[in-house]
Amino acid sequence: MPVPISNVTRRAVYAPTGTGGEGPYAFTFEILANTDIAVYKDDTLLTLTTHYTVVINANGTGSVTITATGLALSPTSPTQYAIVGNRTISRSTDFTTGGDFFANTLNDELDQQTIFAQQNAEGIVRSLQAPQTDPTTINMILPRSTVRASKVLAFDSSGNPTATEFIGSNRGNWATSTLYYVRDIVKDTSNSNIYNCLTQHTSTGSQPISSNADVAKWSLLVDAAAAGASATAAAASASAAATSASGASTSATNASNSASTASTQATNAATSASNASTSATAAAASATAAAASFDAFDDIYLGAKATNPTVDNDGNTLTTGDQYFNTVSNELRVWNGSTWQAASTVGGTVASLSVTGNTTLGDASADTLTINATVQPGMIISGTDNTNAALRITQLGTGNALLVEDSSNPDSTPFVIDATGAVAVGATTSAALTISGTPQLSQGGASATNSRNAFSRWDASATGFAMQFGKSRSGTVGTFGIVSSGDSAGQLQFFGDDGAAFVQLATIGANVDGTPGTNDMPGRLVFSTTADGASSSTEAMRINSAQNVSIGTSSAAAGTTLRLSKSITGAVASYVILNNGTIQSDVTTSANIFTSNVSTVASAFTLATLRHFYVNQGTVGATSAITNQYGFFAESGMTGATNNYGFYGDIASGTGRYNLYMNGTANNYMAGQLQLGDGTAAAPALSNFGDENTGIFFPAADTIAFSEGGVEAMRINATCKHLRLSVLVTPLPRPLVLASLSPQPNQHHLTQTHWMIMRKGLGHLL
Repeated sequence: MPVPISNVTRRAVYAPTGTGGEGPYAFTFEILANTDIAVYKDDTLLTLTTHYTVVINANGTGSVTITATGLALSPTSPTQYAIVGNRTISRSTDFTTGGDFFANTLNDELDQQTIFAQQNAEGIVRSLQAPQTDPTTINMILPRSTVRASKVLAFDSSGNPTATEFIGSNRGNWATSTLYYVRDIVKDTSNSNIYNCLTQHTSTGSQPISSNADVAKWSLLVDAAAAGASATAAAASASAAATSASGASTSATNASNSASTASTQATNAATSASNASTSATAAAASATAAAASFDAFDDIYLGAKATNPTVDNDGNTLTTGDQYFNTVSNELRVWNGSTWQAASTVGGTVASLSVTGNTTLGDASADTLTINATVQPGMIISGTDNTNAALRITQLGTGNALLVEDSSNPDSTPFVIDATGAVAVGATTSAALTISGTPQLSQGGASATNSRNAFSRWDASATGFAMQFGKSRSGTVGTFGIVSSGDSAGQLQFFGDDGAAFVQLATIGANVDGTPGTNDMPGRLVFSTTADGASSSTEAMRINSAQNVSIGTSSAAAGTTLRLSKSITGAVASYVILNNGTIQSDVTTSANIFTSNVSTVASAFTLATLRHFYVNQGTVGATSAITNQYGFFAESGMTGATNNYGFYGDIASGTGRYNLYMNGTANNYMAGQLQLGDGTAAAPALSNFGDENTGIFFPAADTIAFSEGGVEAMRINATCKHLRLSVLVTPLPRPLVLASLSPQPNQHHLTQTHWMIMRKGLGHLL
């Protein structure tokens, strides 16, 4: 359906809104189908229908609603949702010569082309571009991948992109009262030494930096002072050697002049000359060595120059690692084998350090090594040794072996490994909660954000995160020693601060619950709490190896699944088990507060008695008294239903079946009516135990009948006012029937106070 395409940006970004962040999130640019957009949750691309749904309005705009699956997709707490135009760029129509040319088809095609143009424009706006005022000669194409790999993006003197290994910022000559940042490079003008900044600070004092109070905040890159001193010393040695040679020559001349007077002196003078000549040779050799050493340094550090040199100071080809200080840009540059690159600007840091074998950085007393990582992946320590550690930290003193801080320094909530190997999180030392010793792992926090731990497992399996506790009687870690019954395998202990120290609140412990063996480890869980007024926990509940539960006692009686032995106290009306929950509206068939539905195993055995509810009286103390005792009590207020039953039995009739069976000889009292079913002559409603076919039944309304041996023997109906019975000495062969006679058609007219005893074939009038 063609719709007007507005001049709007085909992208909308929102912070999470709505219930749980579901939205809806509106977009004001027009689309032709729900597949014309892409939705991002932060940087994660969502899937239509699975993660979100789209509603398109009549004008082509619409809204997006995130589904429950989309809300659960990581990240679960996004900072934003982005909706961008994403219609697939293609053409589905083709106009042929002489063919149909419909306006709606043309409109759809033009709408689609406009959408494509807007999509491209929106993407181009977010790309890196040169401004309109740049020269037409600007070339914004990046260098090839092999050239820019592991490099940073920079721009040359013409403004074109280039790849470089720039690792610092040139700050020129050092000056006092200046703020220097990490990786800044400066020149010490007092001795021409080059330093890079290790710690951000504002400079104080004066040069040389080597004697400045902030010397620890700098790292020496080029020791020009030492090189100059070596050259001076070498020159001095050469001069001294020359002086010694001159002196020796003078001595020889004097000796020659004195030869006529003392030939011995001449010989000594010749020897002295020879020695002097030897000294001169040695001095010359020393000067040569010093000059060679200086030349070697001079070949590496080429000094200060205004332009990039093409050869070293001896005119030889440059070698990788050669350096010089560029006086125009005030930066130290290094020859990487093919080009000069900035090693750092004054005050920066070393970009990379590659060492082989044992390496010492700094001395053993006071030097500090600072490594700053401002880009991902930061600092990486890797190793391929299958025996030794990739990183080893040895603390020979009493300070912490490892301290990890956040941006604060010092950090009040760091991660610490102390000199004993104990780990502390959120504090500088391990916090002991008891006097039994310092824990090897502790965490202390002063707020909710640093006082919680989360454990989770993320994989496509049914297995979750596991926290394991173990116990062995072996004295060596990694070897085995069998435990004994009663040994504790571990405890969760809880403490509270009483204002002076931490006092135990409760514990949850696991113990060996029997004699263990190979692949046989019986166990129990013990839950303990601390009573009011006490300072240590006592056992409150136990689940033993047979999975029997005991509360208020340390052992469950044999064959007892749940044992309650806790003292009943706390209020004048106390309860051992109280259920005062509220039945919700989804429970519409039945609410069963207490249900017993046990079964027996499928094997041949006889169970003498099965009691679903059993009551017995314990010991009544000698000085205590119980006024009323009820085996089962239905409160008088239980009247809220249409039909209310204090006790209800629904067992069908049959041999050995009783809805209510009172075997005791005590009296039975019922204040209300006793209502019975109708019954029959063969099964009267009220009968004697053991003679179930003799008794009273109710064959009709307002009628009571008596049966004997399953046969009706007497009936009294609603018309009877008086009843007279004669004592018959001999049992009648037929049932005796008492009937009231009232005036009826074709019968004798008698008053209602007369009765007739009738027998088959014989009637006696009373």
